[in-house]
Amino acid sequence: GARGADGEPVAAARRVTVEYEPDAREDLFQLGRMIVPQNDFVVRGPLHLDAGGVLCGPVSRYACRLACERAPPHRCRLAAAGFNNERDVFLSESAPKWQLAPGERAADASDDASPENEPGDAQWDALTTFGVRVWKPEVGAWREVSVHGGVHEPRARADVAGRRYPDEDATLTNGTIVDLAGIQLLFESAASMRAHARAARAGDRRELSDGPAASSPIPAGDAAPARIVARFNARRPQCPVQLHTIRLEYDDEKRRALAHDRRPYIFPACGHVHAFAPELQRLPCPLCRTRGPFVELRLEWEPAICDDEPEVAFNPCGHIVSERVARRWAALALPDNAPPNARYRPICPFCAKPLKTDARAGDQPFSRILFQSDARRDDDDTT
Repeated sequence: GARGADGEPVAAARRVTVEYEPDAREDLFQLGRMIVPQNDFVVRGPLHLDAGGVLCGPVSRYACRLACERAPPHRCRLAAAGFNNERDVFLSESAPKWQLAPGERAADASDDASPENEPGDAQWDALTTFGVRVWKPEVGAWREVSVHGGVHEPRARADVAGRRYPDEDATLTNGTIVDLAGIQLLFESAASMRAHARAARAGDRRELSDGPAASSPIPAGDAAPARIVARFNARRPQCPVQLHTIRLEYDDEKRRALAHDRRPYIFPACGHVHAFAPELQRLPCPLCRTRGPFVELRLEWEPAICDDEPEVAFNPCGHIVSERVARRWAALALPDNAPPNARYRPICPFCAKPLKTDARAGDQPFSRILFQSDARRDDDDTT
């Protein structure tokens, strides 16, 4: 997979060694599939046994590195590949490798170094076999990151890197998504975390002074899900078929203690909420006759994804978020595999199920949550 500066394949096999030196100004963190001391964060994804009985998965054993500045503004730079137990970054023969053009600098080259003063071997770069991709809000498009942290167009062939974007960098910003062969990680900045913590403290004080009827948006923090659940249950929603009250619970232990037919279930294709009944799993919605899955209405709380009052449910999984958040994720196509074999499609940010987006089939990626009380209110307003 090696190519020269002219883009042509290198005829003879050549070993390229690039030496990395510790930098006292940065901390280095590593992500990968293997549970080993070299990986600070283990990202496994779906696993399987190969023909030799070895546990394998889509994420590389040593997938990528994060170099984080110790001094303000504490920037974090992403680079593909990681160090193994011998402190080596080893790339497979099939991984794309290329020699940089004359005068071209590696993305992680020292600011006080020029290409002429750097060792010749440092003028090489590469991609990993399974790839490391990044989506930054300010760019709005997917990019692939190289071993030296260069930013490239996602490759169209497994053995050839896409064109480089020299004006872009792999510094993570708030809301950046890192993709490791179809497994996505969402980056939240320290400033965003502090803002959510301040909102949580303000929300706790507001609840003490104003009582339970605090207005949205919901402040972040451990108490936020409890506020959402309390508002949901204060409406005393009823199942329109079984005519008894249903109850939402965020805590798993409380949810398991709740009778199955008291939990809220939803037809996410239309948004109508019912209590669970086994026969409804194979029938269309009794209220509007829309066909689709019948799933439990689920609240997951992650302020980096959604810190608003839930209004809609994703189709087909039933996770609830605000309409603003649902529109954002429904418009964002994420890869499901390593390059170049990936399909790009919107997914639920909580469970990664692909959203229903085929408009020709009448699908919609999310639906407004509709209770029987809402339907009655709409009828009263109409009359």
